[in-house]
Amino acid sequence: MMRALVADDDRIATTILSRALAPSGIGALAIHPGWMRTQMGGPDATLDPADCARGIYQVIVTGDASTPRFVQHDGQPFPW
Repeated sequence: MMRALVADDDRIATTILSRALAPSGIGALAIHPGWMRTQMGGPDATLDPADCARGIYQVIVTGDASTPRFVQHDGQPFPW
């Protein structure tokens, strides 16, 4: 239940931000970084932080301009 509430908060915030910035031609994008091998994610996490950072960079520089969007680190839509 808590995860659903957090996802709803992210979706609402991204949508509100998107609407507020639209007159300026600026889009809103929320990116879920995924489960990374960090101190917090632990050694069993599936993603290397450097690979994740490269993926997020690619999403930003090559992504489409539709807004609002909530995607994963690889550009795939995040299942809200």
